[in-house]
Amino acid sequence: MRPRWPGFPWWHDRDDVNREAIAFSFDANSSKYPVTAAQLESAAKVGKAMTEDWGGNLVHMMHGDWNPTDRSDPTRVPGGWSALRAAIKRGSWSAARPAATKPAPVKPAASKPAAKSSKPWPSGRRPWPDAYLSRAGKRNKHQDKALHDLLGRVGYTGTFAQRLQKWCKKDGTYRGLITHISVVGPSSTRAWQTSLSRRTNPKTGRRFYTGRIDGKRGPQTANATVDWLNWQADIIHGKG
Repeated sequence: MRPRWPGFPWWHDRDDVNREAIAFSFDANSSKYPVTAAQLESAAKVGKAMTEDWGGNLVHMMHGDWNPTDRSDPTRVPGGWSALRAAIKRGSWSAARPAATKPAPVKPAASKPAAKSSKPWPSGRRPWPDAYLSRAGKRNKHQDKALHDLLGRVGYTGTFAQRLQKWCKKDGTYRGLITHISVVGPSSTRAWQTSLSRRTNPKTGRRFYTGRIDGKRGPQTANATVDWLNWQADIIHGKG
């Protein structure tokens, strides 16, 4: 850990903001590389998307906010820091509010993946979809990998978070922007919970997810995800 910085010496009981921040590169202290229009536009869009995905729990802080003694960046931003904060709130550097921020709901995508597998089912201790996932009551890497693989089978690309957001947007449950980070935040999780709550488990006759839409990937969300993935595995092997 670094010594306490001036300005804001502590952040959630830590004294090194670099360990707590997601940084966006800008012109630093009036260097020879001024900020570009593309940086300003992308910062506004990504900042807006992260705010929506994390439920407003993020603080958009300038480098100079944290360390006003040694830093004054971002510098040479037209209109200053207040203009950049306003652009992040809008989701665009331009004055116009982007139309794509709140798209209209679309018809839900079909639950069945298009691809079929020729591998035998079931077959011992093989990875999903050639073996069922266990209902462990908590999220794990096997569950995330299976969901990432399934969404790829039906044509969604990008990081795990991007694939999930794109699928939920197609399903009409996610209305935010497609983020450029790999972490699945509360907004994406709420969309996923809503999608699961709209689908019926053919093995039980009940909805896959019957809990609260709270954006937390707790035991009930984890088990509902496993049940849905195992049903999809049956479909892949022609048993659904």
